[in-house]
Amino acid sequence: MPDTSPPGFTLQEERRSQFIRLATWVAGGFALIAIAVLEWRGMTEWRRLVANLGVLAGMVAANLLCRRGRVGAAAQVLVWSGFAAITLVCYATGGFRSAASNLYLTLVAFAGWLLGLRQMVLATVLALAIMLGLFLLGAAGLLPPPAPTIALLQFGTTWIGIVLGGMLFYFVVGEMHRSWLEEVALRERLKRANDELEAKVAQRTRELQLAKEAAERASRAKGDFLASMSHEIRTPLHAILGLSEVLWREVAEPAARERLALVTQASDHLLALVNNVLDISKIESGKIELAAVEMHLGNVFSRVLGMLREEARRKGLELTGELDVDASRRVVGDPTRLGQVLLNFAANAIKFANRGAVSLRCRALDDAAGLYRFEIEDSGPGVPEADRARIFEPFEQVGPALQRARAGSGLGLTINRYLVHAMGGEIGLRSEPGAGSLFWFTARLPAAPAAPGAEDDVGLTGGADTAEHLLRTAFAGSRVLVVDDNEVNRIVARAQLGAVGLEPDDAADGLQALERVAGGVGYDIILMDVHMPKLDGVEATRRIRALAPHRHTPIIALTADAFSADRERFLDAGMSDHLPKPLQARQLYAMLAHWLARAASEREAPA
Repeated sequence: MPDTSPPGFTLQEERRSQFIRLATWVAGGFALIAIAVLEWRGMTEWRRLVANLGVLAGMVAANLLCRRGRVGAAAQVLVWSGFAAITLVCYATGGFRSAASNLYLTLVAFAGWLLGLRQMVLATVLALAIMLGLFLLGAAGLLPPPAPTIALLQFGTTWIGIVLGGMLFYFVVGEMHRSWLEEVALRERLKRANDELEAKVAQRTRELQLAKEAAERASRAKGDFLASMSHEIRTPLHAILGLSEVLWREVAEPAARERLALVTQASDHLLALVNNVLDISKIESGKIELAAVEMHLGNVFSRVLGMLREEARRKGLELTGELDVDASRRVVGDPTRLGQVLLNFAANAIKFANRGAVSLRCRALDDAAGLYRFEIEDSGPGVPEADRARIFEPFEQVGPALQRARAGSGLGLTINRYLVHAMGGEIGLRSEPGAGSLFWFTARLPAAPAAPGAEDDVGLTGGADTAEHLLRTAFAGSRVLVVDDNEVNRIVARAQLGAVGLEPDDAADGLQALERVAGGVGYDIILMDVHMPKLDGVEATRRIRALAPHRHTPIIALTADAFSADRERFLDAGMSDHLPKPLQARQLYAMLAHWLARAASEREAPA
């Protein structure tokens, strides 16, 4: 039979269409033969004629529907027109005694294969009901007697059922076989595809693992490089800052003091650049962490204002702080990072403002949630609208004022954005060119418990003047051991300690320090460098802690290693605290006052 199916047929639809068309040709041909035989023999009973014409019409309709691609509709017409015609023939020829009734089973099978299980059940029930009805009517004599028949017609009726049943069996079995072959082929394809996918996944996993290892090596190399560069830059900076402060205390000539101030200013700027680069590296690697200690907001404000007051005075700016909450309010947060954000904003404001004032403000937005809003307002040149969207991006320096050679790395505001988000807040800017700028941020700082915290200890919150006064009065004559392999660093430390009445002693490496301590020399506090020949500071600390008299002596790591991982390593080794180089004298004095006061209170506490 020529293939006249519409394009786009699936293989299964094509096979169903072929079967339906073949069935319509066979059934339709049989109907034509039956009509011709009946006419020839003069058996023109209307019921037989209508039945055969019905079969013929149904087969033509089903064939045409198939050719137009309507396979489902063709199957319905084939099955139900066949049912109607055979029912009429059975009635005309004696019901259950008619050979035509045998075709019911074939049509039921048609319905099952062509129309689905539901239609097959419906056709079966209908066929059984009709056959039962004909049987009962015939047994009761309510049906007319069977019309005369002939052997040829009876033979043809029987064999047409056999032919249709055989066709159905062939196609159904063939369909099952093809489905089985397709399933086997599909499984093989799926297995091959799965094997290929597993191979690709394994290969990709290996590639990703190699890429991950390469990235980790690169990250470690970057971290090692930054740590090494930080150490190498901080070490000479510490000497420059320290000697500048020592000379500042010793000289009185205004011109010399002015030059020393310039040296200190340049050193502070270089230190800020180093710190910013390290902070960005920590942020990018996800290693930056915030502390959660008790603090006073007033103390943080005081520290920031104290660090910037001299620079503001030099530029003729008024620097003010407005704290709309109780200055003694205790909250939990990271005072160092909070102060860093305020300092970055305020230092920028002072840098770009040539007149007027710079104001720092703080107010509570939600006391219950511990939400605070901080504002830094200046009377500088402002930020153009086109630049505001990118001002918090890394390495961006925007605004016309920066065209006048204001130095900076372009990292401070980016670091602020990350730190503010880490504190659970938001950050923003309101500015008009020529009318100044207002930078703002929020931070979540929950209220501290009633018990006092370590952040309020003497020396850490009282300011540089308080710590220095405390060292000169309460702790004058305290013995301090400075352990550092760099002679310049030892000179700086001796000068800074002697300036506040402390008695310094020094050692060039950890082995010398261990010999001094083991030899019975008593020290109230030890400042320990880390990278030293013969015996490094970490191992020296472990050995000193093993000596009974010095298990609780404060040992402060004074080193250019500034990463948080370094601090943890030092504390794990038994050191009491950590001060990264370079540092200013006020930072050293605050740390010394804190730990000397703590040691004194522990000695006085009842056993």
